[in-house]
This record gives sequence, structure tokens and C-alpha cells, in this order.
Amino acid sequence: MATGDSSTMESKTLLNDDPFHSPHTQRLFEAIDELRSCGANHDIPLPELVIVGDQSAGKSSLLQSLTEIPFPVADRLCTRFPTRIVSRRTPDEEEVTKISIEPTLHDLAGVLVLDETAEEKASRLEAYRKFAYSTSKLTLTGFRDAIDRAKEVMGITRTVGPKTIAGRNFARDVLKVEISGPDRSYFSILDVPGVFQSLTKGLTKQEKVGVREMVASYMVPSQSVIICVASGTNDLANQAAFDMASKHDPSLERTIGVITKCDVTQHKDQILSLAQNEEKHLNHGWFVVRNRTPEEIESGITSLERHDREKTFFNSGPWTRLPEARRGTQALKRYLADLLCERIQETFPTILAMVQARLASTQNELYALGPSRNTLEEKRAYLTDIAQQYHSLFTQALSGRYHGLSDDSLKVRRYVREANDAFAFDMIHYGHSVPFESTSDSLDGGQPKATGRATPEPPLAFTAHNNISGAFGSQAANSYEAPKPINGSANLSGKATFGTLSVGSTQDASAWPQSASKFPPTPPTSRLSTSTNEPNTSKSSVPSRRSSPIYKLIREEIQNCRGTELQGTLNPDVLPALFHRQIAPWKAIATKHFQTVSNNTLEMLQQAANTISRDTSTAKKIKGRVRHINRMSEEYGLSQLYQRADQIASHHLQTQNPIFEKHIREARLARFQSALEHYQATHSDAVSQNGRAVVIQLRDVTSLFDALHMSNAHNLEDEIHDILKSYYQLALHDFIEYVTQQVVESYLNHPQGPVLFFNPMYIGSLTQEGIEELAAEDSHVVRERATKQETLARLTHAERIAHKYA
Repeated sequence: MATGDSSTMESKTLLNDDPFHSPHTQRLFEAIDELRSCGANHDIPLPELVIVGDQSAGKSSLLQSLTEIPFPVADRLCTRFPTRIVSRRTPDEEEVTKISIEPTLHDLAGVLVLDETAEEKASRLEAYRKFAYSTSKLTLTGFRDAIDRAKEVMGITRTVGPKTIAGRNFARDVLKVEISGPDRSYFSILDVPGVFQSLTKGLTKQEKVGVREMVASYMVPSQSVIICVASGTNDLANQAAFDMASKHDPSLERTIGVITKCDVTQHKDQILSLAQNEEKHLNHGWFVVRNRTPEEIESGITSLERHDREKTFFNSGPWTRLPEARRGTQALKRYLADLLCERIQETFPTILAMVQARLASTQNELYALGPSRNTLEEKRAYLTDIAQQYHSLFTQALSGRYHGLSDDSLKVRRYVREANDAFAFDMIHYGHSVPFESTSDSLDGGQPKATGRATPEPPLAFTAHNNISGAFGSQAANSYEAPKPINGSANLSGKATFGTLSVGSTQDASAWPQSASKFPPTPPTSRLSTSTNEPNTSKSSVPSRRSSPIYKLIREEIQNCRGTELQGTLNPDVLPALFHRQIAPWKAIATKHFQTVSNNTLEMLQQAANTISRDTSTAKKIKGRVRHINRMSEEYGLSQLYQRADQIASHHLQTQNPIFEKHIREARLARFQSALEHYQATHSDAVSQNGRAVVIQLRDVTSLFDALHMSNAHNLEDEIHDILKSYYQLALHDFIEYVTQQVVESYLNHPQGPVLFFNPMYIGSLTQEGIEELAAEDSHVVRERATKQETLARLTHAERIAHKYA
């Protein structure tokens, strides 16, 4: 047969039953190839045939048979990098082969990772762009030369003068071989380096791991069809490529088994059992092929001759037990082409949506990293924008206007109000060392006297907020233990009657808080009798009040302060001493309150820094400055608080507040009225005829006077109690107002305080060094942004391609 006739027949045979014969499927093929060329396969799964196998499994020979490209066989471990072969039919053009290098994004173990700077990477990519090989007829010698040049560019070998020096053994980038012509068919396949199980001379353990990771990276995607090649001359049950396929395709739905070297195997029965898909079931089944022999390669037989010899071999002997569609390279190529076409048609309708979804997520991730800032102006603008957002957020939060504030945990004013309420509650109920007694119902505004029940629960507004850790209201009620009773007296807890303190209103006596006794009601204080010779009938009701902790404290202090005062008069040191003992808990309660406000405000500020600053490095530095300012502000606030508490404790008991005198007068009047009522109740002749007046017998005037005058020791204790209580309440109100209005509000609203200091003016005041330090990016952020920008560019290109072919 003439050579021309042979070539024509061979071409017709190879083009027979091409699944990409229609214009539609050809467009899909080109679309997938363009998407892969722009790198979209790193971001979305694209259909691909991946051929894997152990070293010396016969992959190169199989590829040569499938693609008609003269792959070097058994030639210096030639498969050092992934190789993608793309074949196209161009009826009106001459055959041409183009070879190029595609950079990949896979970061693999060991020496396959390129530890390079940005400049080195740019230089490498430029060398890839300059690498170009094109020929009208690809020969074995030409292909070897192209491979050698690609190795040098990839760093596998390098030329120094006349010598070629070996470099690393493997590279991660892809050698792309595109071949087109009138006698070619549409086909695409990826070859990866062979997996090796044992180390040979010149190979390292790191390279072994790296190659496995690289091979696995192509097997994992769900759209990859794994062509697992096994040599028929080896034990088929002990080949690493099949173990990897089982790992990354556990159901073996994407795996095709191919057994090579069937003409020289000693394991025909095992091969036949496997190829019949019985021993190891694969969804796509098994194929058997016969490779070119070394002699056939040397003699240069044509593809048609190779096909005829392979067909003759499998049409004899035990191989006829296998279906014809599972025998030979041509059957395998037809099956692979059909499968690739099917995969492309199934996948393409969803590709545009996948690209757009990945594009949106990449844009969000890039936005989260913040803008690139290389110059001083860019860094200052970046910080100014953050500071403006930060300042606006907390100015709004401090004003109590939360419109547009989506995060409840940043509502500073709300939580401070709750904290102040809790502080007032604690001061009212636990601020005294011992509780005061109630003078009468009228003196306590008609509120019932204490009944001695358990410690009151705080109002709902005092309850800790659950949205943030350590919320402001957490110190209410249970944060403090009730003061220890004096002289071992009973539990002091009971119902409180002034849980509605009105801060700032000191002129309205009716609004002034009254502290209720935590003990049963006290009977009238007078000790009147019907005659000077009769016993005091009211004494039996006095002990419950006289034994209360406050009265014990008063008597104790009177005894401690006894000096040169006349009998029946009061030492002036008694009231100051009692007052100082009563306010002993104030400093600790106020300190805890202010530190609670400070700590939780700091937590909010740091949370806001994390939210506003998209760069974790900048957020960390901002939080460091906030902590520093907060620490100084807290120290200053505590010093002001301590100074105020010490002033209250050290100054004379003086007040110009008219409410003090009013309270004293009301207390005295109440005791006087109580004494008269008691006299009326115990003297039948004390009621006038019209019942509107109390008639006091002259014989009882002396005893009534004794019951009310301070010369009586009990009456003196009552007077001390009432004066101390009135002054204590005034001082308590003043201290609560000072802490909440002066200490806390100054901390929150000071322009240089932790809440408001970070603003555009602060950024404007920073030196160049300060800007550089605060806005400098971590190297990993710079790398991540560059990676995201590259991904964004790829996906933007991929979106245009997908639209073009949609």
C-alpha cells in the first residue's frame, strides 16, 4: 500500500466516531480549554481526564498511543511535571504543535514549594511567557528538546557555560502541548508524574511526598475522571496509584482502570479477572492495552500499524473473553472522548453560576482585607476612615440613639444606665455598715416597715445583660455580701424602701430616698406612765428596737467617746465616728462599679475595633492603644473617686441643704406624736369629750417631759439615730451622683478618654512613624491580598469566557 493511501486510511480511522463532531460540542470543548488556560480550574471544578500510575507503569507509551505525540519512553525519568495534551481538529489548516508552560497555584510539600520573593516570582512568570515552542511536525527529537528547555525554565536543570547542571527533580507547573490539524480529533488529557514507593538515587523523601500531593490535587476535584494505569508485569494488588484512587474516589465512580504491557505479562489470569470488573469493581470498568515494543519504537511504525498489531493480539488467546469494547487503545480513546464530552455537556450550564458565586466571595474576602496601602497618604487615609467610623459609632452609642446600630452589644449608654442603676441599688442596700431604723410609718412616706425577710432582689433594670461577657449590670445585689452585723447580731437583710433614687433632685423632700428598717416595727419611744410612781408600761415593747445593730453601734460609740462632756450632753465626736463607720463600704462598692464600667466599655471598644478594621493587624494595634488609654483613664477615675471618698470621710459633718433640717424636724415631730398617741392609748381619761384632743394630767407632765427630752439616754440614742440617718442619706445621694455623673460620665465623654480619643483629629496628630506603625500590614496580609487579586483577575476573565460561550 502506498504511503499516501496509508496515511489517508489512518486519518479516517482515527477520526471515526469523534464525539466532538458537532459545532456545539466543539464550542464547549474550546470554552473549557479557555477556562483552564486562564486558571479557572484552580477556582472551580472543570471536567478533566487525569492519567495516573506508578513509575514505569507504561503511562508515556499509553499517552503516545492515545494522542499520537512522540512521548519519550524510558528516557531519563521524563515525566518531571504535569503535562496537558490538547488536541483539536482544524480541517482547513495545516498541522501545528505549540508548547507552553502554565503556572499552577498548587503549594506542595518539600522542594515542590517555591520559596520565592515577589520579584523572583515575577521573573519566573516572565520566563514562562517567553518560553514558546512551535513546529509544523512534532518529532521525538523536537519534543525532547522542548522538554529539556522547559525543565531548565522550571528550575529542574540549569545551564552554566557549556555545562548543564541538575536542579530539583520535579516541578509543579504544567507543560501544555496543543496540537491541531485536519487529521486530529478533539481530545484532552492530563499526565502527572508517576508515583514512586521507594527512593532511588537522587530522589528525596520530600520529593516523594511532594509528588503524591501533586497527583492527589488533580484526583480530588469531583469533575476529574481518574485513568489509573497499572503495569501487567507487576502485582496489580500492590500499586500505589490504585490506593490513591481508592482514597480520593472511595466509591470508585470516577476511576477507569487501564492495564498495560499485556503482551509481556506473566499474570494473564489475574489481568483477565480484574478486567472483567469482578475482582475490583469500577464504575467505568477496565481496559487492556498493548504498548509499542522497544523494537517497534525504534523502527518507527505508524499509528495504524500499531493499532493493527494491537487488534491482532487481543483477537487471539484468552483476551477474546473480554468484550471488544474493552480491548485496545482505540476502544479506550473512544470511551474517554465520549466520557469527556458527556462531562463537559453536563457541567457547562452551571459553570457561569459557579464562576459568579466564586467571584462574589472573592470580592468579599478582598474587601475584608481592606485597601492596599503602600504610601504614607494611603495609610493615613485608611486610618482616618477607620477612625471616622469608630468615632461616629460611639458618639451615636453614647447619645443613646441606636438607629442603624445593628449590634446590640455596642449600646454603651444602655449598659451604663443599667450599671448605674445597679450601683445605686447596691449603695442603698449595702452601702451602710448596719441598717437604720424607721422612725414611723409617716416618716417613711407610708411605706411598710421592714419585716426581716431575705435580701431584696434588684429591679429588672438591674439585671445583667446577657449579650456580652461581664455585662454592666452584673454587680447588682449579689455582687456584694451584706455587711456583717455588729456584735454578732442577726441577719440584716430585708426589704428596702428606696429603690427609686432620683439623682439630681435634692429640693423635693418627698422624693428623697428613705432607708427602711430590716427588722420588725418598733413601738413608740416614750415611756409614759399614769403616775410618777407607776412603772413604765411601754418598756416591754422597746427591746426589739433597742437591741438592733444600729442602736448597739450608737451605744458603743457613745461609750467609746466619753470624755469631759456634762452628764446628759453628747460628745461632738460621736456623730462623725458613727458616720465614718456607716460609710465604710462606699469606696469598695464604687470602685467595683467603676471598674465594671471600664472593663466592659473596653470590651465593647475592642469588639468595635475588630468589626471596623478589616485588617487584624491594624485592629490589634488599635486595641493596644485603646487599652493603654483605658488604663490611664481608669486610674484617673479611681483617683478622683478615692479623693472624693476620703474627703467625705475626713471633712466635718456640715450641710446647707434644708432637707437635713426638715428631716430632723419631721423625725422629732413623729416621735412626739407617737408619744402622745401612746399616752392617749394608755390613759382612759386622756381623751376629751369631743375626741379631738388629748388631755394631759398635770401629774403626768414630768414623765412625758422625761420621755421626750434628750436628758433621757434612750431619747438621746433616738436623736443621734435620726440625725445620723438624715445626714447619711444626704451624703449617700451626693456620693452616688458624684460617681455616676462626675467619675463615670467623665470617663465616657472625655475627648481624650478611651471612648472618643480615636477620631480623625487623633490620626491627624500622629507622626509619620506613628502612621507607619499603626497602618503597617503584616506580610501574610500582603501575600493574601495579592493572591485574592490574582484570583479575582482569573475569575473576571473566566466570567467573560463563560458569557461568550453561554
